[in-house]
Amino acid sequence: MIFALATDDRSLQIFADKDLAISYCEGIDVEDGAWKFWGPTGEALEAVFSKPNERRGSWVLSGVYSLLPSSGRPNLGASLAEAGSLESNPHFPSLVAIRDYLAQSGDVQHHGA
Repeated sequence: MIFALATDDRSLQIFADKDLAISYCEGIDVEDGAWKFWGPTGEALEAVFSKPNERRGSWVLSGVYSLLPSSGRPNLGASLAEAGSLESNPHFPSLVAIRDYLAQSGDVQHHGA
């Protein structure tokens, strides 16, 4: 399971696996920061391009990327507030359900002292 946040409309989408997420999220958009990714337990993932995007005049060609662990970004528990909505999916009925799931897996943002 891959969590993907569309940064333009703040919608959180859930994909069954990395291949589905990568096929849906075009490399050109990923490079431009339109998507953020997390793995099944909320660990941050980053797109690493093996073939760069191409921009030539008025057209663009998406490159090829993989999703790999990232230590430079917050986990999903710390980032869930960025999501304004949850796209329909077979796993979670709401953002609250995702927060509860992450709390059970140990990936939760703690507030307070």
